[in-house]
Amino acid sequence: MIYRNLKILLMFLMMLALPVHSWAVDTDGDGVSDALDLDNDNDGIPDLTECATKDITIEKTIMGYGRDLMECTYHSCVAKSIDGFVAYGQEVSATNTNSLSPIAISPANGYNYTGDILRVTMGGNYMADQLFILSTDGLYVQQDEGNVVHANMTSSASLQSIPMPTGVNPLDVKVIKAGYKGLLILTNNGVVWGAGADGYYGDGTVAADINWHKVDLPKKIAFVKTAEKTRFAQAEDGTLYTWGQITYKGDGSAVSVNATPVEVTTPLPSGVAIVQIGLSGHAYFVLGDNRKLYSMGENSTGVYTVPICQDHLSQHSYFLTYDTISND
Repeated sequence: MIYRNLKILLMFLMMLALPVHSWAVDTDGDGVSDALDLDNDNDGIPDLTECATKDITIEKTIMGYGRDLMECTYHSCVAKSIDGFVAYGQEVSATNTNSLSPIAISPANGYNYTGDILRVTMGGNYMADQLFILSTDGLYVQQDEGNVVHANMTSSASLQSIPMPTGVNPLDVKVIKAGYKGLLILTNNGVVWGAGADGYYGDGTVAADINWHKVDLPKKIAFVKTAEKTRFAQAEDGTLYTWGQITYKGDGSAVSVNATPVEVTTPLPSGVAIVQIGLSGHAYFVLGDNRKLYSMGENSTGVYTVPICQDHLSQHSYFLTYDTISND
C-alpha cells in the first residue's frame, strides 16, 4: 500500500512537472528531446504556435511546464482542458449532484457565474468539498458551507459570489489555491492573501473569521500551496516559507505552530532551481531542476518517499531525497 501510494504520488508530480512528451522522446531525430525542443517535428512552425491552447491560461513553472493541470480532493476533481475547465466527482455539478464523468464548468451547464472564467480550484475537509470559480466578474463558490472558507462567508451551498481581498481584482490574481479549510490568493505582484475556516492566516491571526488576511511574507512569492493546517510558499528567489498549525522548517527541529511565516531550509544543492513545490497533508515536496524530488514532514500514511517503518521525527524534520525522476 505504501509503495503504491508513492508510485501514484510520483506519477502525479511528474504529470504536473514534466512536459506531456517523455524526456526520452525525440520525434524529429535532431538530438534534442521533445521536452526541450521548440519545434519537435522540425516543420518550421514553433510548437507554441502549433499546440497553442485556445482561451485558457495555463500557469507554468519557471521551467515552462504546465502547473497543476488537475486538482483532486476528497471525492472530486477539477482539470484544465484545451476548451476550458471541467469537474467530476461528488456534488460538483451546478446543482451539487454527482457527476461521474467530466462536465464543462460553464453557464451552459448551469454554473451561474458571470464574466469570463479565469481559474478554478477545489478544497475540502476530508468529508466534503467546495468548488471555487474565479471569473473576470469576481470569485464564486459552491457546495457544502464551511469546508474551505468560513461558513459565514456564504448563505447556502448554491453557487454564489463571495468577497475578494480589498483592492484585489480578478485580473490581479496569479494563483488561487483551495485546500483543507483554507484558501490562498497570490497576486501578480507577489502578495499572498489567506482566508478559511481554520484560522492561522499568516498575519498572526489564529482564530477563524470571515475576512481576508494579507500574509506577512518578506519577499515576492512565486507560488503557494495549502493543505491541512499547513501552508507552503516559494519566493521568486527560491526561498521557501511555511506557516500554520502543523509546520516543519526542514532544519531538524520539531514540528511547530507558526501564526506567521517562517523560512524553510532549502533541500536543493547550490545552483539547482525549484521546478515545483507540493504539499499533501503535512508532507512537503520540492522538485528541483536536477530532476530530484525532496520530501519532508508527516508520513503516517506513507505519502512521501520514506517507508513507513522509518517514520519517526528525525526523518520528518528535514528533507530527504528520493532519487532522479524518470519516466521508467
